[in-house]
Amino acid sequence: IIRKNIRALRVTLAEANDDKGRSVLKNSFQVSFNGIAFSADERKPVVYTNSAGQDVAVKLVSFEQPDSLSYALNFTNGVRLVFSLSDSSDSASLWAAAEMPANASAVKVNYGPYSGFSVSDAKSKSAIFTGKIDSYSLVAPALADGKICFQSGSKSAHYSMMKKQSDFSLDKIDDLAFASKNVYDQTISSLSREVINKFMAASQTEANFAMTVNEQSVISFVASMAQAGRYNEALNAVPEIFVKGNRRTYQSAPFFGSMADLLPTLTMQVENLNNMIARSVQERSLDIWTVDNLAPYMYTQGNRGNVALLAAIPASMTELNLTVGQAAGILRSWAYFAAQDSSLAKPLEPVLETCAQRIIKSCSLDGEKVLLIENDAPISVLGAATAGDALAVYGKAAGNAAIENCGYLIVNSYAGDTAALDLRATAELYPVLVHDNTFYPHYVLLKTMEGENVWAWTIASKIQYYRDENLTISLNIEFPVGLSHYMFVRGITPFLRIQIYNMDFRTDPRFEIYNSSGYIYRSAAQSLLLKSRHREQNEIVRLYYREVVDDYAEEEETLE
Repeated sequence: IIRKNIRALRVTLAEANDDKGRSVLKNSFQVSFNGIAFSADERKPVVYTNSAGQDVAVKLVSFEQPDSLSYALNFTNGVRLVFSLSDSSDSASLWAAAEMPANASAVKVNYGPYSGFSVSDAKSKSAIFTGKIDSYSLVAPALADGKICFQSGSKSAHYSMMKKQSDFSLDKIDDLAFASKNVYDQTISSLSREVINKFMAASQTEANFAMTVNEQSVISFVASMAQAGRYNEALNAVPEIFVKGNRRTYQSAPFFGSMADLLPTLTMQVENLNNMIARSVQERSLDIWTVDNLAPYMYTQGNRGNVALLAAIPASMTELNLTVGQAAGILRSWAYFAAQDSSLAKPLEPVLETCAQRIIKSCSLDGEKVLLIENDAPISVLGAATAGDALAVYGKAAGNAAIENCGYLIVNSYAGDTAALDLRATAELYPVLVHDNTFYPHYVLLKTMEGENVWAWTIASKIQYYRDENLTISLNIEFPVGLSHYMFVRGITPFLRIQIYNMDFRTDPRFEIYNSSGYIYRSAAQSLLLKSRHREQNEIVRLYYREVVDDYAEEEETLE
């Protein structure tokens, strides 16, 4: 029998001799902590659920202590369980996390009360463990039939002494190291590095990486590399089978092209967003505020029609019953509108403090960190980081340092240890937390019109739109010299001819394969599909609507 302990965290293992007389671990263990025990044996082993939905049993092969507060159990098939104390104090909580193979959707482990405790108020994602003196709360991705189910998208569970969430207040976080901008800046820098490191490591070690890597991971990786001055290196590191495959949408088109094939996905996204906005206005629903990239899209459409009606809904409600996700979405949208000096910010102002307090009320201190709980269940890492970002950007814009620091505390608590997150998780966090990387694909409003506005989906660092007295449109596109990128420009009506670098260009369906700039135009979608290969930092594209004399060469400087 092997017994190990770190304060109240205890691990019990069993050994046997193999056919060569060597000591090996039996496939059984028990990990206990303040009234809860996790266990497995030959009758009830640890299992993972594969891509076919089948539960596959795994065997314990090794045991280790990664650091002074953690124990790790390693199993066959790449399954690993890590049990960690939050700190070394008597009031420490326990984190349990699972690592699983790429084709797994879940890992299931037996759990139950231990040492005089009993379970009460068991739910699908939480349970209360009651002892003679103290009570503890278990929050997990899923609980069923005496098993805790770690999931591919939510790999950790938390067990802590019961505390009233009302104990949390902004004045209690002043001295916490994680409630600081300096630590937050380190978290963001670490996130960018880890996206790169995890992508490169996975591409070299995972046999099926090229077939399984998702678009979000690729986009975050290339954007991170590009910001570090490694744009072409990043493009070359992405598996060709992904670039030429069917897992892509308009989102990655600015890096890899295939614009004609992917334009329908952008058109579908525009239609979906317009329909969602219209339905939200009709039903007076707040769920839409959790949609990714909602605010930038609303800004491209302008403060009119259903967009204006949507922005007015939160403040018009007599009872604003917000979820944490809805509150975070409204705060982040307001901050985006305010940064763009958009009139869409003003209708949201009456509910901003309510939104901030909704997030703050979900917080509970856990040592030096904070937990976010909603409906007795833990908020996901992505959801919590989004809420933290919302408080940080709102607090900064509103000049409220206490709320801003609370946002930093949440982000640092959930995303501070980026090394512990997998590629998919870090890639999802990247666009939420990194705000200053124009290499990440984004919307740009170019011109407000009476009809459809002119806007772009791009990775250009800057685009200027100018229309002269002859109705000629000039687009001044800024991007590093020698590099190529692609962009969709919507709201472009049919034109007579086009010039790039003061030279006439003809449409060519093969324009993407040439080592030069080029374009095609789709009149049904009023979309210019443009490839820019920058011989200069500023490439100027002109669209002519009348036959005029080409006298723009002398005017280049006025557009730059």
